[in-house]
Amino acid sequence: MIDCEFLYPVDLGDATTSDWEFSAMNCTDTSQILIENATSGASFYFDKRFDYGDVLLTWFFTILLVGAIFWGLFNLFWKK
Repeated sequence: MIDCEFLYPVDLGDATTSDWEFSAMNCTDTSQILIENATSGASFYFDKRFDYGDVLLTWFFTILLVGAIFWGLFNLFWKK
């Protein structure tokens, strides 16, 4: 999400009609968080959005993990 602050309003209208616009804009992007390690100085950005690709990857790896656990337990207890 982008948070913007509009600065310095200017009246561009005439004597009968006012037309207010802003001459400056200060925006910050709040969808990412910078995480820094105090001891090593390493840093990375964490994205707070969760989109369709993330859902598909999470679903795929969950199904893969459940299948691997089921396969391992099946072979452990019912091995021929």
